[in-house]
Amino acid sequence: MIVATIENLQEFQQRNQEQIAMLRPRNEMGEAVRIAASELQRYAISITHVGRYIQTRTGKWRYARPHEQGRGGGALRASHRIVFAESARDATATISIDPSVSNPLTGQKPSVYGGYEHQRGGTHAFYARSLSERGDEALRRAWRVLRDGVTP
Repeated sequence: MIVATIENLQEFQQRNQEQIAMLRPRNEMGEAVRIAASELQRYAISITHVGRYIQTRTGKWRYARPHEQGRGGGALRASHRIVFAESARDATATISIDPSVSNPLTGQKPSVYGGYEHQRGGTHAFYARSLSERGDEALRRAWRVLRDGVTP
């Protein structure tokens, strides 16, 4: 039996990032997409809020109120994944919350509650913020690959 922990989720996320970094796309378009997606995923991870949890008397975990210390979570932050696909003419990368992940403390799915968190807007909107705060830089880096025909 595999016991899910936040550390396991973080390790899986790290392996996903390493696999994306090791990709050798077929052409500059694939490399440009890989670079932009990696930049945006890293930023989304860095700004995703980490919840704090309190264990109740019954042993279940609940979200800690602002005045309560609680135990750190991080399942949502550790659930961002990139899926890369490439053909001879184009390349795509999708950044999303892994639907197979469950929060090891609560059993809830980050792919469900992450949508609600993002819809709260403002500092909670990790994907919208990634695009608005880092999108231009990610596109500039990708454009350099396309313009110069070289990979960094």
